[in-house]
Amino acid sequence: MLFHAIIASAATFLAMLINYFFHFTMTRMLSPDIYGELSILIALLSYVIIPSTVLQVYFTREMAKSKTDKLFKGYLKFSLLMGLAISIIIFGASAYISNKLNDVNLTMPIRIIALGIPFAFMLSSVRSYHQAKENSNLISFLIVLDPLIKILAAVALVYMGFGLVGASMSLVLPAIIIFFVFIKLYFKKGNSEFDIKIIKPIAMLLLLQVLLAVVFYIDLFFVRYYLGPEQAGYYNAVSITSKVIAYSIGGISIVTYPKYAKIDMKKDMKKAKDMMLKSIAFVIPIFIIFVLMPEFIIKTLYTEKYVVAAGAFVILCFGMLFNTIFRIIMDFMISQRMEKSIIAMGAIAVIIDIVLLSMLVPSRGISGAAIATSATFLLLLLMSLAIITKNLKK
Repeated sequence: MLFHAIIASAATFLAMLINYFFHFTMTRMLSPDIYGELSILIALLSYVIIPSTVLQVYFTREMAKSKTDKLFKGYLKFSLLMGLAISIIIFGASAYISNKLNDVNLTMPIRIIALGIPFAFMLSSVRSYHQAKENSNLISFLIVLDPLIKILAAVALVYMGFGLVGASMSLVLPAIIIFFVFIKLYFKKGNSEFDIKIIKPIAMLLLLQVLLAVVFYIDLFFVRYYLGPEQAGYYNAVSITSKVIAYSIGGISIVTYPKYAKIDMKKDMKKAKDMMLKSIAFVIPIFIIFVLMPEFIIKTLYTEKYVVAAGAFVILCFGMLFNTIFRIIMDFMISQRMEKSIIAMGAIAVIIDIVLLSMLVPSRGISGAAIATSATFLLLLLMSLAIITKNLKK
């Protein structure tokens, strides 16, 4: 496990470096207001592909528990159908969405993103197939390949003068290209039908991920709404940088999640606890470095004009530490089919987050958004600890 965890973690860090170099280059190739609009597009894409993340979580868990890959073909078909449905909806609503965001120039970028959605959903099935089989090295390769294609495409397209449209194309090109790399797997033998009963647990996981994504991304929309695109650009820069803390456990989760799925909570909790503690220990050094050198990090990654957001960055680092610990616990809870409890926590968190953002962003600017977000993540962590403790006492 340790060797595969190290490889997956190294791949995750490399992917994060490439992703942050993407933002590093975009802040220099695009003006702050255009970069702010790109940030909104990235957040929008993150929302619409939430179901693909849900499918990967569910498919990985069920294939790991069943210890067979016969389910893959049916899951693949389900992914394609869901991806096509969402793609059609987003494409049709592109003009409406751009009008709501007060920028008609966003219509074309949104449509480009919509066309890439089915490929992203198909790719989720591929990832779940290999994660369930614990092919962590291949998953690690995919983790790095995705952002590498994105940054190469973004730099080339923006340099050629395509601006925001070119940058938006780079967001979906990785999924399209990787689709063709793994095209043979899509023709794998097996039953292409899926049990209709999978819709209920998938719907529950979808609701859960939507609630958590709202907490994870809605602060940027509040900043954009109350403070404008330029402040959204500053806030997004420090927000995505603080999220390195949360993303840093992605590689470890690739290894631990299928192992959690095979654990009996009542019999093997000590084993699960050890894995969770090791995962938490992994992120502490990153958190300390970020908190001690905020201005240096922001200035180095972006430019000096983004240093004005360093205070918000420090606050968000604490929030991301709370969020990371919560997500480590949440992975275990999902593996044990405890979705209902997490949904209840997520619903409470969304309500509190919206109230706090509505109060603090207009009065305290981007620092208020950081305070509201961090407080919400702390609440989620405390609730998850309480639920785990309660279940162990049963």
